[in-house]
Amino acid sequence: MLIRKMLSTLCLAFATAILVPVLHADQTNQATKVIFNQPVQIPGKILPAGSYWIQMARNGDPDIVQIFTEQHELIASLFTITRERPETTLPAAVVVANPGDGKTQAIVAWFYLNRTEGHEFLYPKVERQELARDTKQNVVAGD
Repeated sequence: MLIRKMLSTLCLAFATAILVPVLHADQTNQATKVIFNQPVQIPGKILPAGSYWIQMARNGDPDIVQIFTEQHELIASLFTITRERPETTLPAAVVVANPGDGKTQAIVAWFYLNRTEGHEFLYPKVERQELARDTKQNVVAGD
């Protein structure tokens, strides 16, 4: 039990190290700026370390989330499904799965600040099953 608790604490510290809290912007598109200190996986792609904007699609579709570079160049448009969480956090939060074995952590879901309803990214079936088994951590992003 002690080892499991220590492992959870270590995973949380590791997950926090990849995401530096930054700021939120526009409530209409839920734009959230995040900075990753190491590569992170999204469906179909690995993002190198750097600054990104995560936001609702510009076309207003609530099931599509877009990721942009810091210069607002589109990197990906991703299908999502609604994901609920029991309580809100004032800043935005990202749920990260840690597959271990030195593999790249994956963004599983994103929640805009002060909301219980968020966006779960849709991975292909095999990846989704693997990520379901991985350790997950909520990483808070925001000011």
